[in-house]
Amino acid sequence: MSFLPRLTWHRTAIIILVALLITLALVACGPLPIPVVATPTPEPTATPIPPTPTPVIQVQVGPRVPHATEGRGDCLACHLSMWPMPASHEGRENKTCLACHIAQSAQIPVVAHRAKGRETCSACHAPNQIAPLPADHSGRSDKTCAMCHNKVIASVPAVAHDTQSKTTCSACHAKPAAAPISSVPVLPASHKERTDKMCTACHEAALTVPQIGHKTPGREKCDTCHAAKAMSPLPSSHGRRSEQTCAMCHSPSTVAIPAIAHTTGGVRRACSGCHTEGKMANALPVTHKGRADTMCLACHDPMVVKPPAVAHLVKGHESCADCHSAKGVVLLPVSHKNRTGITCVICHESEIAVPSAPHSVADKPGCSACHSAKVLKVLPVTHVKRTDAMCTMCHSPIATMPALIPHKLEGRQDCTMCHTVKK
Repeated sequence: MSFLPRLTWHRTAIIILVALLITLALVACGPLPIPVVATPTPEPTATPIPPTPTPVIQVQVGPRVPHATEGRGDCLACHLSMWPMPASHEGRENKTCLACHIAQSAQIPVVAHRAKGRETCSACHAPNQIAPLPADHSGRSDKTCAMCHNKVIASVPAVAHDTQSKTTCSACHAKPAAAPISSVPVLPASHKERTDKMCTACHEAALTVPQIGHKTPGREKCDTCHAAKAMSPLPSSHGRRSEQTCAMCHSPSTVAIPAIAHTTGGVRRACSGCHTEGKMANALPVTHKGRADTMCLACHDPMVVKPPAVAHLVKGHESCADCHSAKGVVLLPVSHKNRTGITCVICHESEIAVPSAPHSVADKPGCSACHSAKVLKVLPVTHVKRTDAMCTMCHSPIATMPALIPHKLEGRQDCTMCHTVKK
């Protein structure tokens, strides 16, 4: 072994030893301090605008779901039994349905009529019925209707008149340009292309329209009484309705309006003076509540034939009920039921001067025993069916009675043998 290689080996060992000593010294003293270099503060800049996310567009692969999917996440609940999936979908699960079939985005129309009692949709919506289904609904059955159209309109307005004699709705409720009467409501835009037959299919209820409470001949101008400032103005719901619309809804009353059974001149124009609760005549019916005196003659005409005159003198016979009652000799007609004695002279204004009986009636038999066709003198035609009890009601004995017969009557019954009439 030469000297030169041995020297090189020793030099290498010394270098390694020095390196180890330096390393041990650095570990014992800790890390050397790192000099701090001041960095300049950056100038403030505008708030960075976040990048616009790229919209995720759902690609429609299969047909749209024709109904709302909220609450209907279990597609297989219906599409395995009632509406089976096609053979190409066999084995597919719920999570795959909405991956291809996007939910219906358009608003599904609500059912425009009540649904209860109308579960058979095809009764009206079949191809040959009044409102056939659109072409894209072909082949759908009744049970599928409620699956999509599950909302029903709150309420369908009732027809504001009877529909028995007014079945052609378009005759009045046509388009504005074709409407025969301008004040009649026209159909809204949502009713476009709807026919007369469809109207009563939805608007099945009709309001009970009050009948006209008087005869219409001679009273064709309704606004004479029913204008805003007239005696009987129309209700607020009839605003902007014209006279032409009145007879379209309101028909004349079928009830005969009673005629006024007395004259109406002078103090008798104030009907409430007698026809009020607590007054002499019967109170007005409930239907007439709130009606003023000026309204009476608008409906009730005075009677054409005046009430009969009292068939006797009123003086001395003021209590009509003594004779004209249920227990009296002359019953009142049915039309006079509940009328009191005070009301009699209100209608029966005149009286007849009845002849006095020219003799006493106390010692005489029944009047008909003498006043008949076979004895003295037949009664007039107006007295037919009058009884003996009725005679003294009207005919009172004369104040001055004839003188007594100054002789006996036995054997002298034929007075004309002695007492002849001077010519």
